[in-house]
Amino acid sequence: RIDLLVGRGPHGAGYSLAGPLVFVANKLDHSCTLVNASTMAPVTTFSVGTSPHDIATTFNYPGVGYFAFISCIGGGSDEDGSVALYWNVPNGLQANITGFKNPKSMIFDYGAAAWIANSGGNTTQQLTLQFAGGGFAATIFPSVTATVKVGENPSGVTVEPWFYLASGGLTPPQSVITANRGEGTIAFIDATQPSRPIVTLDFPGAQEVAAWLDH
Repeated sequence: RIDLLVGRGPHGAGYSLAGPLVFVANKLDHSCTLVNASTMAPVTTFSVGTSPHDIATTFNYPGVGYFAFISCIGGGSDEDGSVALYWNVPNGLQANITGFKNPKSMIFDYGAAAWIANSGGNTTQQLTLQFAGGGFAATIFPSVTATVKVGENPSGVTVEPWFYLASGGLTPPQSVITANRGEGTIAFIDATQPSRPIVTLDFPGAQEVAAWLDH
């Protein structure tokens, strides 16, 4: 066991798919600490939005780098919260993206996007990264590409487990699943066509949701 000094009120953590790195959300310091999991030592701490809660990390995009999405629930003068975006190529925080409603749980969809549960509202949103160029000359354009009404106060979100094709390619998830705490339901979204009607099931007490790959 090793104790690491990060920030006050560590809440969410995410293991980077790009390597032995862990991002830790420091809720009381409104910051995020990046830890090298090989040496078990903090690498850097950077400021984000108000009350960071959850983290979703990407794999390394060849010629572009890797990213971390950090949901910041908000509070005080930052009533609706935001989503912070970290990019390793310029080595730091790129943006605090607004337009959400107290974003809480989030997950990377193994394409170029994260799905974000708006716990203060009734929607789940897809935040997609678009790239132009590469390396230090690359430009990123984060944008909300889907907003789906799922149910009151979605507090958890996950995607259907991805799987590898025989050729070794990665198949994107077909479904996004949310736990809607405010009305005790879970909702299923067609990830390939988010505008299609959702399927909702009663699930009293639903707060979080997870999915596993059956080998």
